[in-house]
Amino acid sequence: MEKNASAGSALLPAQADERVCRWAQGGEGDVCLEDLSASSFEGGAAPSFPKRKVTGAMREYAIAGTLHLDHLAQVRNSEANSAMLDLFCFQLCGSLGIEKGDVCSRLDRLLTQHETEWKDFMGSLGKNSFLANWAAGARK
Repeated sequence: MEKNASAGSALLPAQADERVCRWAQGGEGDVCLEDLSASSFEGGAAPSFPKRKVTGAMREYAIAGTLHLDHLAQVRNSEANSAMLDLFCFQLCGSLGIEKGDVCSRLDRLLTQHETEWKDFMGSLGKNSFLANWAAGARK
């Protein structure tokens, strides 16, 4: 198993047993990122992945994905989001035909689980990980 693959299994269950990140594939299905604890995006690239294929767009997508997951992990702890979460619960209870309290409880469990898994995952990468640095930079 690749470095950090077990930590990523909660987030990427379909791919985690072989590689952590398969979102950017080369012509032969090469894995782009293999070491998410690396200090740079380029340094995390799989040795088999051609460096010329590591593009700026690929890096920007990685940053966006990281920040989306990081922000989702913080949603339930922000007072600024309470009205939005209440609206989502209301919309979901109408769409699903489930009591609002049940929807809110399920949504809270989902967000709590994501927060726990994200923090564990990020912690497993170490403070020098490019992912940790991107997320920390966005929180400033």
